Amino acid sequence: MFSPNTPSTDRDQCKAHLGTQLGDAVGKYLGNFIEVNGRNLKVYQELVTKMQQKLLSWEHLTLGNMIDLKIGSPGWASGHSPQLRQGATLSPKTLVTDLMDQGAGHWKPSTIWCQFTSQSARQILSTHIPTQSATGGFSWNLTATGTLSSKSVYYLLTTSNPDQVDSRPSSSIWKFLWRSAIPPKWKVFIWRILWNALPVKSNLNKRGIGVNNMCLLCGDSVETNEHLFRDCSFVDKLWACGNLGIRGHTATSVPLWRWIMDYLFLFKQQDASNSSRANTLITTLWSIWNFRNKILFAGLHPSPKTFLQLMTIPRTEVVPAHNLATQARDRWKLR
Repeated sequence: MFSPNTPSTDRDQCKAHLGTQLGDAVGKYLGNFIEVNGRNLKVYQELVTKMQQKLLSWEHLTLGNMIDLKIGSPGWASGHSPQLRQGATLSPKTLVTDLMDQGAGHWKPSTIWCQFTSQSARQILSTHIPTQSATGGFSWNLTATGTLSSKSVYYLLTTSNPDQVDSRPSSSIWKFLWRSAIPPKWKVFIWRILWNALPVKSNLNKRGIGVNNMCLLCGDSVETNEHLFRDCSFVDKLWACGNLGIRGHTATSVPLWRWIMDYLFLFKQQDASNSSRANTLITTLWSIWNFRNKILFAGLHPSPKTFLQLMTIPRTEVVPAHNLATQARDRWKLR
């Protein structure tokens, strides 16, 4: 690459010697031109515009303000525009809030599955419903207050393994977990998940214990922490049937410990210390592990019906166990 001040004769000599063509620009890297005039901010405007559009679209992922939002509005269902089924009775002018059970704080699955295509129904049910109206915002995970600081940025940049950086385990999330009114063994269980300390098959093989490392639920992939609790096709359906509307396959690139803690952090911020949604999340994780062990040691058949029958609800949960299991079974039937 030549600087703008390189004489044309020198450029021609190099071209003849190397047998290459001369171009006006070397190209782009990560969306930006490699050679730029650092004093001209206009060259970065394209990146700024793209980031602004991306950040603004995130607000729709949690439906920050749904009071006047219509189902015909673009991008509100997990970033997609839902499509109505042929013969649907709903109008595109119908409000999104009409698809929710306002008292229970979750979607109306029967209405959604009947009125929208299967793909759109999944996108709607995987969209989080906030507990209060909000206009969107951002939180920096490396500080307890959620505010960006130069110290936390320096720590992130100087850490040898950035994927393992997270200050929340030592502050608010750990306090939230240890002080929560769930059984102590469940607290230890979540701690073991976050530190990848459970004896899943991949971990056993790493420690020299030769076992068949294929997943007991789907039989298609190696049983890792991420696969068992989120990425498995069988488990993904279990999450979709729950009240949280979580779809695990949309976050396969995120480490499981961060995926879990981000949800706990979100529920803590929105529901304060007594979060029934956090309890439901932990309940589902525990039930998946318990179900996996029943299949391994008791020879159970991995069926959704068996899982829902074994699903355990903590005593502090607001929703009665039989009601939650019934709702999950109903959603599964609709699928």
